[in-house]
Amino acid sequence: MLPEILQQYPEIQVPADQTVLSQGQHCENCFVITQGCVKVFGRSAEGRELVLYRINSGEICVLTTACLLSNDSFPAEAISETAVTARVIPCRIFAAYWVSLKVSGNSFSTVSASASPT
Repeated sequence: MLPEILQQYPEIQVPADQTVLSQGQHCENCFVITQGCVKVFGRSAEGRELVLYRINSGEICVLTTACLLSNDSFPAEAISETAVTARVIPCRIFAAYWVSLKVSGNSFSTVSASASPT
């Protein structure tokens, strides 16, 4: 079950084998994957794909988080491996939420654990 706080944000659906984020793209939103799998990868100088990690249901992208908080461009590529459903949290809301975690002394892992379904 999706945590209640996420239900207020728009849901998107992405077909399999679609680009979610391109290298150099400016990150404007945090995507919380609610169904499916996204592959995040870089490319070697020879053009070989180097898989960094996969994002599955209930997870967010570490690189997107870093880019949102530092206002940097996305340094990799992200492609949907399966059909994906995700909730879209705008950058300003995500950043404010992140700051509130720091102010309150909570860590993300503590909040994630308390928001997880049982």
